Amino acid sequence: MPKGWTARKSNYFLVIFGEKYDAEHPVNRGVYPHRKGHVSGAGVAVGDVLLLVQDLEAPGIGVVVDVDTGGEPEVIYYQFFPCDPPVIWGSLDALRSAIPSLRDPLNYIGNWLQKIDSGLFRKAIAGAQIKWP
Repeated sequence: MPKGWTARKSNYFLVIFGEKYDAEHPVNRGVYPHRKGHVSGAGVAVGDVLLLVQDLEAPGIGVVVDVDTGGEPEVIYYQFFPCDPPVIWGSLDALRSAIPSLRDPLNYIGNWLQKIDSGLFRKAIAGAQIKWP
């Protein structure tokens, strides 16, 4: 069994890659760093599912394979699965419409992590197919 895995219901998270991290950590690389306390505080665990957002589009989803909360930054490691076609919102208002529970203040200065309902997750990617291996 994978490190840290336990049989439990998966949680769903909206994960936004801020401008500051885009070049260093592209969405398809499977690494999401965040400041100390954010990953551990959100309760991200192996088996959780991430809606990966960059530049107001979701190029794919991630399934968490490991979490490191011992250092600065805390890091989520995930398996990347592309969306076909990518989900494109085009504006912050459209993203807020797709995920009404989005917390404020939301900006693209840094990374953003928020737990979301599984129904909102499904609604947000409606129309896109996941490219499974």
